[in-house]
Amino acid sequence: MNLTGYTCVASEGEDIAPRLDALRSAGCTEIILEYATVRTRARPKLASAISHLRRGDTLLVTDLDCVAWSLPQLFKLLTSLRERGIVFRALESPIDTSGRNGRVILDTLRAILSFNDALGRARIRQAPLPASTTRRIEVMEVAAGIVARQPGMTLREIASELKRLGYGPPKGGMEWTPSAIKLLLDRAKVTGILTER
Repeated sequence: MNLTGYTCVASEGEDIAPRLDALRSAGCTEIILEYATVRTRARPKLASAISHLRRGDTLLVTDLDCVAWSLPQLFKLLTSLRERGIVFRALESPIDTSGRNGRVILDTLRAILSFNDALGRARIRQAPLPASTTRRIEVMEVAAGIVARQPGMTLREIASELKRLGYGPPKGGMEWTPSAIKLLLDRAKVTGILTER
């Protein structure tokens, strides 16, 4: 069971000693440092490290903003790691997905996402928008919520879930198609409703 540490910094001139010392003090057997800014969301070293982790291993990060830029993305990462039997911990935040803690944290994040979805739909309903526009935004909100709560779903599975929830395809179509779902999610990303998939 390995303890892998990860941190990121924006520039080579930044003082990284305190972060590295904190990871060493925590007992990390391997420490990965990545130079990346907030605008550069690609984290190749992080992705590589995660791909090499095995069941029983732990990923320890110094800061949450090194690995996620939104709540849905954090939820997706934690869910993916837990499904593989990998523990996630953060030094600067009270997050530790080992044992019962992990289930409680994920359930809490899921509840917050659902609450945000509900708030978003309420704001949409209150806005003075045409009914057709409101409906499109609501469907995007619901689709984004499905993706956030159940990462890894295929386009067809998302289509089935939308149909089950009573959201039919646009323009009177009979069934949601994978291409229509992809277009819906792409529009949700452009509008900022869906931040990551």
